Amino acid sequence: CLMVIVVMLILSSTLSVDALDQAFYKGKAIRIIVPSGVGGGFDTYARMIQPFLEKYLPGSTVIVDNMPGAGGSIGRNLAYKAKPDGCTICITDGSDMLYTAIAETEGARYDIGQWTYLARIAAEPSVLTVTKKSPFNSFKEIVNSDQKLLYPTAGVGDGEFFALGIISQVFGFEIIPVTGYAGSKETSMAAMRGEVDLWQYSLSTTLPLIRNGDIKAVVIYGMERIPELPGVPTLLEIAHDRDFKINEEDKKIIKAIVNVGEVKRVTMAPPGLDENITEILRNAIKKVLHDPELIAHSMQINRPIVYLEGEEIAKLIHETMEIKELIKPILDKTIKLAQ
Repeated sequence: CLMVIVVMLILSSTLSVDALDQAFYKGKAIRIIVPSGVGGGFDTYARMIQPFLEKYLPGSTVIVDNMPGAGGSIGRNLAYKAKPDGCTICITDGSDMLYTAIAETEGARYDIGQWTYLARIAAEPSVLTVTKKSPFNSFKEIVNSDQKLLYPTAGVGDGEFFALGIISQVFGFEIIPVTGYAGSKETSMAAMRGEVDLWQYSLSTTLPLIRNGDIKAVVIYGMERIPELPGVPTLLEIAHDRDFKINEEDKKIIKAIVNVGEVKRVTMAPPGLDENITEILRNAIKKVLHDPELIAHSMQINRPIVYLEGEEIAKLIHETMEIKELIKPILDKTIKLAQ
């Protein structure tokens, strides 16, 4: 009898959560603010999850609202100031947002620690590469070089540029950013043509070129090694390699850079969101990102889902911001490189 009662209580609890989901969002519109243009990666993810969010919040209408400008700050600012009623969420680049917060960019009118983080949709490590004709075959050879290395970038607001700029200063090699490229397609072409020395971008973008022999991978900006790139070390491994003689403060900075990469594509709500509504949204988005149909579709279009809970996102951001004063001077110098 006791077992029956326990099972009934569990079922009752589950039903009450589902009933609460349906009751709260029935007849309501949910606005997903995407602080970038139509057709990009963030827009693709937003429109991909849109019908599934309606599925798991029955009775709701989900609208994707693209608000590009100011490196994402315009859309994020509006989402941050929106009424915390569970009807406005934002899908954005957590990495760029973190670098913006550390640099104290004037256009960002939000406190990164106050957002209500809901879930990470996807994340993938960046890969630092060299051209196929490069004399360098390892990160150690790059560090030991006294050559000024050209790096293509879309501009100062580019998170990849921020990361490489910080790392070059920590390890003591010199980069010269070449600005004016429109995006990853143009910077990759510059690398393949040998116009630059280094190129860094996400795994999904760099891997096909690495496999074709157009570029060579030298280091992974991730928590662990990647099976597709055997023998290529992670940045964390290198930071703890005695040959590089990295001090404890610099190790913290390197760990922070890796943390930044872990919060790439995140979804969040304005600060002050009611705990019950937060639970409803987190529960629904978790179901969305584990839906077999969505996962199958995401793999078909090469937009994989890599879920992480909202509490873990907040933790990674907090850990990074705790050493903001260590990172900021280096980040400021990095920004000056491209000015």
